[in-house]
Amino acid sequence: MDRFAEITWRCSYFMLDALNGAMRNAVAKDKPGSAALVKTQQALALGKVVVAVGIFSIFEARLQDGLRCRDSFSASR
Repeated sequence: MDRFAEITWRCSYFMLDALNGAMRNAVAKDKPGSAALVKTQQALALGKVVVAVGIFSIFEARLQDGLRCRDSFSASR
């Protein structure tokens, strides 16, 4: 697998581009302030959060693996 930073940058770029494209389509299709547009905006914002949390979780797992940490919630190793 390639370096984590490069892979996450590419993933972030593709996902954000797709989510922003979906937002542009929704804005062009729905009336401003309509319930459908608002719900779509909320769903796409949640999608961005899911991508960010997922990348952070993968990073944390790789960090714990690299540090050979068995229990990250324990005060001692």
